[in-house]
Amino acid sequence: MWNYLSLLPVILALWAIAGIWIVFAIAVVNGSVDLEKGFPFISNCGSYAPQSCIFGQILNTGAALAVWICIVRYHQLRDWGVKTWQNQLILWSGILCAVGTSIVGNFQRSRLPQSWSRGTHRR
Repeated sequence: MWNYLSLLPVILALWAIAGIWIVFAIAVVNGSVDLEKGFPFISNCGSYAPQSCIFGQILNTGAALAVWICIVRYHQLRDWGVKTWQNQLILWSGILCAVGTSIVGNFQRSRLPQSWSRGTHRR
């Protein structure tokens, strides 16, 4: 029953690898990052338009795939007899990680107010 669903983690890994390299390539072509200064972080590559939109979509799609994987795994472990509280802890921690990934993809540093990006915002 679970055979075709076992490809989901592989699809997620390939999606993430391809997406990161696509965003990096666009950032280099646009001149958003300077390779003379060193190899940039992917978050720096995905901070400026137009690659920021692609970066957000890649991370949102990856987060949705991760939630799907967590739900499938929850049902697998339930069928194998894993205790309910442990299984739910695994499920909710995976969903929390996916939400964090989506937040990273949707709130780029270049889009925040200047005081927030410097860490000097008032509370």
